Amino acid sequence: MKVFLALWLAISAVAAPPLFFAQNVASTALVLWTPADAGLTAYWLADDISGADLDPVGTWPDGVGSNDATASGSARPTLDLAVAGINGKAAVVFDGVNDGLTYPATGFQTGAAEHYVVVVIKTSETTSWAPIICWGATASNQARFIFAASTSNSIYTGYYINDKSDWGAVGSAWAIVEWKCLGTSEEVWLNGTSLGSRSLSSVNTGSPETGFPRIGDYNDGGFVQYLNGSIAFIGNSTNSADSERLVGWAAHYYGLTANLPGGHPYKTDPPYK
Repeated sequence: MKVFLALWLAISAVAAPPLFFAQNVASTALVLWTPADAGLTAYWLADDISGADLDPVGTWPDGVGSNDATASGSARPTLDLAVAGINGKAAVVFDGVNDGLTYPATGFQTGAAEHYVVVVIKTSETTSWAPIICWGATASNQARFIFAASTSNSIYTGYYINDKSDWGAVGSAWAIVEWKCLGTSEEVWLNGTSLGSRSLSSVNTGSPETGFPRIGDYNDGGFVQYLNGSIAFIGNSTNSADSERLVGWAAHYYGLTANLPGGHPYKTDPPYK
């Protein structure tokens, strides 16, 4: 009996490592990084919207919790719960006629030396201008926006509608668009690749536009335009490393890694904590 007990104890010691060892192994497991880990000012993820497929979107909740985007009546866009081309994730569909959401002015950093926006969007424009997101509405900041144009499906961005630049063709496929304000210059990136930069020194300094902040439409009191397309995610960060992680996260979350250039740090693996 003593021999059997000794043998059993010896086998058990090999087959079952000490508890502290097992806990140590578990603690080294990789954990995916998500937008919730970035300390963002605000972000809108269509997967967070409550509702059934094709329901009107009255509230698009902010993942941070204090900057929900809202709409009412016919201005409400539509929820699509299983979108082709982005891993079957949800998206908010704007009809290009009268859809648009508003959100609190605190939803984005304004006037920051580094202002980043990451958007996953598909555009199919029917109007001369198609706003994706607009923000900033004070004399010190003026209005900032990202647009996709109809005839060429190009990205436009700037402080003012009278001060715009063509930032390259996006086409009608899902893409990750990033806008960076770098103090005296701005850049637009498409799918992890820079489309160029320009100085902000000649920005229009007139009175700010009205009707901000908005998602999916633009209204300066006379010039009104709407997006005919879909948005799955919008995020805001003032940290360059987090901005790059957002691009990497979006590429893997939405199955858009093929869009990233070969040298992108998250081309193969998503960001981890």
